[in-house]
Amino acid sequence: MENPITRLIGSVLALLLAAATWAQGAEVAGVKVEETARVGEAELVLNGAGVRTRLFFKVYVAALYLPARTADARVAIAGPGPKRVWMHMLRDLDSAALASTLKEGLHNNHSAAELEALEPRIQALTGLLTADKEIKTGTVILLDQVPGQGTSESIASMACAILA
Repeated sequence: MENPITRLIGSVLALLLAAATWAQGAEVAGVKVEETARVGEAELVLNGAGVRTRLFFKVYVAALYLPARTADARVAIAGPGPKRVWMHMLRDLDSAALASTLKEGLHNNHSAAELEALEPRIQALTGLLTADKEIKTGTVILLDQVPGQGTSESIASMACAILA
């Protein structure tokens, strides 16, 4: 069974590969995206970055960090090593709405049996997202996956580990 972070990586991968910013870091929608990120003991490289829009509103800048750059979605999702999805919020969002959108995405990409098995982790993640009523502009959300250690999510200074 795939980890929720693996599914999330798959969901944002098309956007990030299409916008492949492999230069020395990037600036996307006025937000500095670093060239590298440290996850655990590993130094990851920027694989791509882009802006998520809803209707005509810019919602967040997302970046994908992997052990090595790739344009192959299968390699990005299933490849070995840690991964990071980095999101920088571009607008204030109701935290319940963001959590609901995340849950909708998970429901669209998992079977009923998979969702049942993932439910404790989904609840932990949505609990983290809804700890505050609003997610403010400038908030950074990190979704890190480290093989053998599970997935951890952090919002600004709050963190929650959800083990696989």
